[in-house]
Amino acid sequence: MNYFILTFIFYLQNYIGSSIGSSSFDGNIFEFLFLFSIIVLISKVKIAKIVYYLFTTLYFFQFAYLNYFGKTISSTDIYLFITHLQESFETIYHYNDFLIWPLILFLSTLLFIHKMKIERSTIDLKTILFLAIISFYLNGKFNDFTLIFFKEVVNINTNNKILIQNKSNIRNPIKQDQINIILVIGESMRAKEFLSKKSHFFENSSYKTIYAGATNTDISIPLLLNGAYRPKGIDLSNNLFRLAHDNNFTTHFISAQNKGYLKYIEPYLDQKSIHNYQILGTQNDHDLLSQLKQIDLDKSNFIVLQMQGEHSPYIYAPNILSSDTIQTKYQKSLEYSFTMLDHITTYITEKSNKKYLFIFTSDHGEQIGENGHFGHNKFEQEVYKVPFVFSSSFDLDTKEINSHKDIYHIIESYLGYENTKIDQIKIRVNGTMMTEEDGFREF
Repeated sequence: MNYFILTFIFYLQNYIGSSIGSSSFDGNIFEFLFLFSIIVLISKVKIAKIVYYLFTTLYFFQFAYLNYFGKTISSTDIYLFITHLQESFETIYHYNDFLIWPLILFLSTLLFIHKMKIERSTIDLKTILFLAIISFYLNGKFNDFTLIFFKEVVNINTNNKILIQNKSNIRNPIKQDQINIILVIGESMRAKEFLSKKSHFFENSSYKTIYAGATNTDISIPLLLNGAYRPKGIDLSNNLFRLAHDNNFTTHFISAQNKGYLKYIEPYLDQKSIHNYQILGTQNDHDLLSQLKQIDLDKSNFIVLQMQGEHSPYIYAPNILSSDTIQTKYQKSLEYSFTMLDHITTYITEKSNKKYLFIFTSDHGEQIGENGHFGHNKFEQEVYKVPFVFSSSFDLDTKEINSHKDIYHIIESYLGYENTKIDQIKIRVNGTMMTEEDGFREF
């Protein structure tokens, strides 16, 4: 009887947890019977109570994730969590309020298991196995959050790296221009239509909303800098730093973020083609301006600045209080980013004696409460739509600029190379994995 009650409590958590996360749970009797058979089988091992503790801990992880992101954990999410532990725990540490209800539910279940008397079930092993097989067959699919978790763990692909193509053919420039090209890449900045307040920077600049190449930084920046349509198509012979270096530009990559964040981007930067490579690690975008001021703009430069920007948990701008809501922290981060972008564009305009091209875009956008959802790594318009801003000392036709890939082709041509843009009917937004296993969307 105890195991039937425990199964009932486990299964009941699905309904309670999904309601906390504003979701829905479609349970059925066959899944309940399958879970019951698993609970009974576990009772036959010596460490049964420990396994039950683990079982309810996985419910907690699912409910907490559902409460923040608005969806259950996938194998990709587990992989990203493990490989980005620092960023994951930074967010959890600063936004632990979404853990309150899942934690109450978790502790209540934990207390029941602790007080529950564990005895090896007298039900025959063959009977239980038969029940498990039949109920599994009749169930069709898992809806129970812990069973989903186990299924996703089995599906984890830890081999997320691909062999980067590095073709031997050398691209020869068709001209050599005297120009400063500055590409600033924001972090998690939303497009204009998703901002709660008007932005002075957007309103007073040449602005357009475009599509990001992917839904997270690890994929979008490699795609942008290498002009690839998909992760498996990345070819370093098209790398913008390489093209610039080979046409006598002085090349710079300067990031305000810390080295841990860039672990999965660095293989796609072609560092040997970068004269000035700096990972500042200060997480302060003012330092990008300081470094920019040390660059000799009388030379022809290709400069990429990567901002700390609106990186979760949105605490890196001045005047952010721990008592601020997520939305307020994000807004303050935005305002600081806009201030720094104003300073950068003003400096370039005043100090570049050569003609110049300034481009700003973001790696991806961010959800900050839409339908109770937060973060990125998902195919939502707040994530895959990003800002595009440009300033230049010459006329620039932006009618055909609709994606990160189009930005690549603009820079490619001003670096002095034949534009390799091919007219494509659709724009592709990739997911979060280099292996492309989490899919893509076309627009």
